[in-house]
Amino acid sequence: MALLDASSKNSWAVTDQGKTDKVIERLKKQAAALGANGVLISGLSNQSAGSVSVGSATANSYGHTATAFGTGFSAPIMLKEASGMAIYVIQE
Repeated sequence: MALLDASSKNSWAVTDQGKTDKVIERLKKQAAALGANGVLISGLSNQSAGSVSVGSATANSYGHTATAFGTGFSAPIMLKEASGMAIYVIQE
């Protein structure tokens, strides 16, 4: 038995389910590398990994008068993280 941790970091998964699938795949690979044939998942959570922001501004000056307009957008980047236990199940 061994304790495992994995995340969806550096994966191209976009959807919540895709990120979950990637985390479980990574847990399975870790367990298999240890000779285990199963994983008991003990936790699955969302983890913030920062955000992506985009903004733009326009400024005009006419004589002594200046005007400026700006817009912006920010979206969080979320990862999935999981922990579990690698196990070996004897098959009869």
